Amino acid sequence: MKLKAIAGLGMLAASLASAAVAAPAMATEAPVIVPLQGLAPALPMAPPTLETGVPVPVPGTPEVRHEHPGGEESATPELMLPRTPITSELPSTVLSAPLPSGLDDENDLGRALVTTPASELTTQTPGASLGRPLAPSAEKLGLPEVRLPEAALLTPALRGDFVSDLGVESAV
Repeated sequence: MKLKAIAGLGMLAASLASAAVAAPAMATEAPVIVPLQGLAPALPMAPPTLETGVPVPVPGTPEVRHEHPGGEESATPELMLPRTPITSELPSTVLSAPLPSGLDDENDLGRALVTTPASELTTQTPGASLGRPLAPSAEKLGLPEVRLPEAALLTPALRGDFVSDLGVESAV
């Protein structure tokens, strides 16, 4: 093999190895177990357990438009503060609490469960627009003319599926 081919294979192997090492670092959530043992003295039963995660948001590319309604293009962007999309996966959450028996202290009826499955969440940050401060003019042979700004605030957006389940896990 030629020296260039060996060097190329070496760079390819190094890039694949670095991608394999970097892949676990791109987790979609950070797991969290909330310690609720401090509630034990105040509760007449075992404390509940809460397992969830913290979503890791992934920002997208801000939207910048140069094309305006009517198909006209402008040299100046309409959005002065662009909206940025952010995606994340809401982690699954499990809240579990024991169901004590009312007749005796030794036997439990099971555990009460409140669960939410993992779901995709998409948001967009607020933005601001000043309209088109420069607009082409037919009277000036297409040269731009200055217009008064038309200020507008763009609202944030939140989209996702939020589902929860309530159930009982039997001890028998």
